[in-house]
Amino acid sequence: MIVRLAGRTRCRQALAGLALASGLALALALGALAPCAQAAPAIKGDPNSVSLDITQPSPNNGIAEGPVGANIQAQGTATAGDTLQIGIAPRNAGCTTGFQALNLSVTAQSDGSFTAAFAWPQLANNVGDRYYICAQDATASAMGASQSLFQVDSAGAPAISVTEVSDPNAATPGAGTPTVTPPNPPDGTYYAGGFIEIKGQNFTPGGTTIQILVTPTQLTPGTAASAQPLTIVKGTGLTNHSGAFDVIAQLPTGQTGQFYISATSQDGTGSALPTLVGSQSAKIATAPTPTPSPSPSPSPAPTASVGAVAPQPSGPGTGNIIGAIALGLFSAIFFILGVAMLISASGMNDAPGGSTQVR
Repeated sequence: MIVRLAGRTRCRQALAGLALASGLALALALGALAPCAQAAPAIKGDPNSVSLDITQPSPNNGIAEGPVGANIQAQGTATAGDTLQIGIAPRNAGCTTGFQALNLSVTAQSDGSFTAAFAWPQLANNVGDRYYICAQDATASAMGASQSLFQVDSAGAPAISVTEVSDPNAATPGAGTPTVTPPNPPDGTYYAGGFIEIKGQNFTPGGTTIQILVTPTQLTPGTAASAQPLTIVKGTGLTNHSGAFDVIAQLPTGQTGQFYISATSQDGTGSALPTLVGSQSAKIATAPTPTPSPSPSPSPAPTASVGAVAPQPSGPGTGNIIGAIALGLFSAIFFILGVAMLISASGMNDAPGGSTQVR
């Protein structure tokens, strides 16, 4: 009986030890897996994930750049149906602590995708600084930061000035050829088919290709995508290192009325404006019929002949005065001689003897 009790006691102790060992092993295994579960990255479609990146301007090695006022577009994914607040954050702070909300919110579509488009704000105008684009999903308590950064190249927005000019490639008229030039139009008015000089600034980064557009309304993504660029007749259309350019283009013929003249970069889509846009309102009118004005012809220079005697200048009537004086002198001399002869003849008649006899 004592042997049986001892055997049962030993069995209970063995079972208790096995259970204890199994529990410790399970606890250790769960403890090892817990950090892995916490560190698992969020993937597309996860309820609390937001991802996005800059799509315009196109990033280069993770950096997109442009001036204040540049048209930015970012695309990403979030929980379908959620509303996201768009903002920016300095690189050194990040979206979690440095989030600055913009006046823009978007909604994730049924597939979770969203697109945000905005002009770079003046509040972030420190040249050389780099920023994240942020998307905050308040519903899911999630924050997303763009994979690429945006670098501010200029504190001023793109701007242009437009001036009416003559055809820079017109041939110079020859001497005496009438020059046909219409009168200068009033300020803000340009002639259809005429030439305009467009100067721009803050079209950064340098080396950006610029196009000139004329639209009946202010530029929209649709009109920018469908408008035919003007022909540039002078200038390369490439911005210099500071974002400036100077070109001459020809306006279309047969189009008159109120228009907008715009200089833009060549990106942009049917749903997004080009990154760089500078516009100015303009009135295009039919040029009046010009009155030709003959160009002055140069007077031919006299050619001097070798050995020839140059004519002596004489005033009007000089020869007549000299002739009259000479005639008067000769008349006076003849008069004096005549008087002398009469006196001599009279003296001979009064001599003794009465007359002279001839033998």
